Amino acid sequence: MTPRRSFLGRLGAIGALLGFADSPAGAQAPATNGRWQPVGDARDSWFDAAGSKRRIFFDTTSPAGVPDAAQFAGGFFSGSKNGYGLGDEDLAIIIGLRHNATCFGYNDAMWAKYGAALGEAAGGFKDPRTGAAAAANVRSASLEGLAKRGVRFTICELSTRRFSGAAARATSQKTDDVFKEISANLILNARLVPAGIVALDRAHEHGYTITTVVG
Repeated sequence: MTPRRSFLGRLGAIGALLGFADSPAGAQAPATNGRWQPVGDARDSWFDAAGSKRRIFFDTTSPAGVPDAAQFAGGFFSGSKNGYGLGDEDLAIIIGLRHNATCFGYNDAMWAKYGAALGEAAGGFKDPRTGAAAAANVRSASLEGLAKRGVRFTICELSTRRFSGAAARATSQKTDDVFKEISANLILNARLVPAGIVALDRAHEHGYTITTVVG
């Protein structure tokens, strides 16, 4: 056997092992559709906002990131309308509140009751207007305004349990009791999710552009 035939024989054997022995020598193997696809879950169907033409998710993890996310969401509304003629109903916007930003997903009643503990658990947050412990959700007005335009919010359950523990210790209550109370007192259009990072992943699977807001 000549060296060339010996080489081609070995090439054919290798091709057989790789599953494309029938391909002519030198030809590329046929492309396969082996791309990974996420497994759908009916519990995530709420991400599919009816009629949405554009989807964006603002991910926040710190108190400083919350007002910036609100501002960017407003800019997304304005830019989409002025540049593309899209109305509020055409846009699916979610602001994810996780880690130390989670507590801004709780309404004023919870801040009035647990403000000092919530602020401390959020990294020492103080009311920027007074420099003292916040007695209300200082971001509620801007977030509520966005909610009325259709913006939705994901609230991290893991972090909510952490905040509930801090509030429970400060008021001599059980963490589970505080957690139930806080979970029933979220801001408008908010949804408690198993973990903020999970909501981030699911939003990506449902076609949302992910924007991280550091603050």
